[in-house]
Amino acid sequence: MQIEMPQLGETVAEGTITVWHKVVGDRVAAGDALFDVETDKASMEVPATSAGILSEIRVNAGEVAPVGAVVGVIAGENETDASAQASRRTVSAPMTSAPISKQAPEIRPPTSAATSRPARHMTPFTEVVSPGRGYGPARLSNGVSVTPYARRLAAELNVPLAQIKTGSSQRITASVVLAQPRSGGVQGVAGQYEAGSFVAQPVDSMRAAIARRLTESHTSAPIFHLTMDIEMSGIVGRRAQLNALSGESAKVSITDMLVSHWAAALKAVPAANVVWSGQEILKFSRVDIGVAVALDGGLVSPVLRNAAEMSVAELSRALRDLTTRARGKRLKESELQGGVSSVSNLGMYGVRQFDAIINPPQSSILALGAIQRRPLEDKDGKLLFAPVLTATLTCDHRVIDGALGAQLLAKFQELAQHT
Repeated sequence: MQIEMPQLGETVAEGTITVWHKVVGDRVAAGDALFDVETDKASMEVPATSAGILSEIRVNAGEVAPVGAVVGVIAGENETDASAQASRRTVSAPMTSAPISKQAPEIRPPTSAATSRPARHMTPFTEVVSPGRGYGPARLSNGVSVTPYARRLAAELNVPLAQIKTGSSQRITASVVLAQPRSGGVQGVAGQYEAGSFVAQPVDSMRAAIARRLTESHTSAPIFHLTMDIEMSGIVGRRAQLNALSGESAKVSITDMLVSHWAAALKAVPAANVVWSGQEILKFSRVDIGVAVALDGGLVSPVLRNAAEMSVAELSRALRDLTTRARGKRLKESELQGGVSSVSNLGMYGVRQFDAIINPPQSSILALGAIQRRPLEDKDGKLLFAPVLTATLTCDHRVIDGALGAQLLAKFQELAQHT
């Protein structure tokens, strides 16, 4: 039986195998964990669907394979050597450079050059196709093969593949690309530092995706920022009251309460509960909010669905669950998609104020700073000290104008200070 790279989401075209839990020759039972695969958003464990012996691993840990590619083979307990050889010679449908669709990929007939030798499976040397971008052919004109990850790194680092000398190996991997001399552009940065004074760390799929998406957001969407102070005495007091009535495991946080107020603000200002689709403005009847979660090497923003209809306690439980699974890389692809706005909180690090970058295709993001005691003037003109938080709203001007953004942020301030 052939082990294929599973479909990891509608917009995901490839995955990186991070670890194999079995080695060639191991006995496998149905349901046993075979390997872990990581995309630019999440990580998942892939189980065996049938029993047998793991007879072949075709894509090693650290390598990238397109969805549907054969990454290994499980031979039946009684399978003969001849049938195992036949399984290994089976050629799966390679990825093409055409747009990704849900139809079965076209199987290319072998070329005349390939008819003189037995057909062999091309993974991991088929073309890499990702949404919106491909990284070139899997085999250069001089016959040298290039792994998918190496092609992507070469494109991102501006390394000409044709100029790389491979010797007798006739194969270019990611480590070969990273070892090449670099000049100009991104490479020029490393060239300004003394050799041996730094270590070049390969960019993993999550960090590469963050770089691509947020660069796209910052360069393609016309954005503006609005900043407002929130007097936090009411929230601090209400949180203390709620937690006094709940058990230790059900305590709500300041972030929970602020996310709840942000959802309520978007519901109260429905004109801002929209996204830009390129040719249309999508208006939503419910409020879905992403909440930024910091991970080692990056961050993700799982989406709370219908957040405006949750109580603070319900929202707190849902957010705690999403955060726990995000840090364990156990989120589903669907939990990372969609949403109209996001909330990012750096207050726990002592950051007073910052401008967050919108996570496309969302139209806004609310950045929350630290709560600080600051001098304020009360309604009678007397000076007092109170806890204050600075909130900064980043808006996509294509769908949220300045006045609308100000109305939304003012509604958030009103709800946070008086409800």
